[in-house]
Amino acid sequence: MTDAQHYVHEAETLVLKGLSAEQSATAKTYIRSIVEDWLRQADESSSLDRDDLVEIGLSDLHSALDSKNGEVRLATLQALALKPTVQKLSGQAFDLAKQIADGNVKRRTVARQAEQLQSQIQRLVQEVRSLKDEENKRLLTRDLNDADLEVRYVLEEEEGAISIRLNRYING
Repeated sequence: MTDAQHYVHEAETLVLKGLSAEQSATAKTYIRSIVEDWLRQADESSSLDRDDLVEIGLSDLHSALDSKNGEVRLATLQALALKPTVQKLSGQAFDLAKQIADGNVKRRTVARQAEQLQSQIQRLVQEVRSLKDEENKRLLTRDLNDADLEVRYVLEEEEGAISIRLNRYING
């Protein structure tokens, strides 16, 4: 058994209790995604030990799912699995918008990258809208809305509405 498989097994032991067979099958997909993100974070950081990061992740997962059963547990797990992707796209959009705001690149130069981000954001918006966990849906939607505004800032020649965080970045 690889480390990754071991960590997935630990998470499954924690998460799958009380779920039906159908729910468990769906939950396993989310669990693999969550654990893969933990391992990616550990691999990208020189200061994070894999075991420590997984231990923290398992503790956070336990807290997020504690006292939740069935569909509610599954809905929270789905949102937790989407969160890293939303955060990644949001960060990429913000970085791109900051480059434009700072005058480091021309809009034409990054237009293709911005269009690809916009397409990914639009696909993810549909997935987030389908979440049954209302609190996480609200938070992830807010992040995607910011990312969408930032991509629009990159793509549009005339400045229109911008996200609050980009406004703060530009205006201090």
